[in-house]
Amino acid sequence: MSNPLLFKIENGVVALDLVDTATHQTGWQAPTGKTFPTVTSADYDPTTVGYACQQVTGVVAATSNTTTEQLDGTWCALPQTQVIQGADSWSVAWDLYQDATDPDGIVAYLFQHAGKDAYLYVACGGDAAPVAFIGVVTLSAASIGGGRSPNRSQVTFNYKAKPDGWFGTLTDWKIVPGDGSAATAGPGVLADADV
Repeated sequence: MSNPLLFKIENGVVALDLVDTATHQTGWQAPTGKTFPTVTSADYDPTTVGYACQQVTGVVAATSNTTTEQLDGTWCALPQTQVIQGADSWSVAWDLYQDATDPDGIVAYLFQHAGKDAYLYVACGGDAAPVAFIGVVTLSAASIGGGRSPNRSQVTFNYKAKPDGWFGTLTDWKIVPGDGSAATAGPGVLADADV
């Protein structure tokens, strides 16, 4: 039995850029329609790149979309419950230190732009390396205030569609588009069967 692969966030990067409804096109997951592996935080609003330093945790999460349907019994079959599986919904949840004393900080930014759509860039291993996600989210305001100790906020943004994901390392990776189209392998040892 081999040891498990471990994943830690040592150098996380986040960036936001408000969606310009005049130029945005359906299917765009990043500003100007950029995609992995060329999109970086430099393509986003530069004032938002420092927000990663306020972030304690960040999780990109899928929520299963299931419903059940009850079928009455018939003369030849017992009653049944059918589970109907729909498409997952996606969100990103942040736990962050409040920076309400910074007029350009994340708390002020989210308060100002709550309810607006924004491109979100999340990179867990530095700006140029997988693991990373891009997509469009609807911004929410973070809570403000608390006690005497450093105050924290929890905020969740819902993705408009499944984000694009970039998985692996700098030398062995694949890009998985959120739209379900074929994955793309990068340099390294990924076999065609892995894509």
